[in-house]
Amino acid sequence: MILDIISLTAEIIKISKKERAEARTEKKELLEKLENASGEDIFKLMNLISFANMDEFVAEARLHAQQSFKICLFSAIAGFILICVSVGFGIYFQLNGIPGLSASYLGAVVGLITEGISAIFFSLYSKTTTQVNHLHDRLLGSQSAYSAMLSTSLLSDEKVREEQIISVSNKFMSRLDGLDKATKV
Repeated sequence: MILDIISLTAEIIKISKKERAEARTEKKELLEKLENASGEDIFKLMNLISFANMDEFVAEARLHAQQSFKICLFSAIAGFILICVSVGFGIYFQLNGIPGLSASYLGAVVGLITEGISAIFFSLYSKTTTQVNHLHDRLLGSQSAYSAMLSTSLLSDEKVREEQIISVSNKFMSRLDGLDKATKV
């Protein structure tokens, strides 16, 4: 089971590194296009570069979170081993009448402290993952809003375009309010 968790974590880290590399490549390509852009294309490319930056940040944050998880897992395993060894020594010393029980108490305490530190790190990992996922949801919302606004700006009828922009804006504002309320619960 622990080996499955370790291999799953390694796979997630590999995927996050790939996503980060893709975002960096996309950003470089967009920056090259920006050098020759003019007019409205500059605005579009700047937004796309901004989205690529956010994608890179999310991938980087997920990568760090997974690496933190891996460290926490090893720390928890080390703490558990310390506790088991200490209890084993305690039982051995007790059965054989050897007066070295204080060393096993010390080992058990160190193991428990290590487990406590691991628990704190697991809690921080959980919060980081939740925040990154919230940021990712907001990023997707921003990308959708930009795409919708861009497509409505291409409408030729002025009145229809204004109605669609108002409608899309209202829908996205209500969606963002829903995201804010969901994170406060």
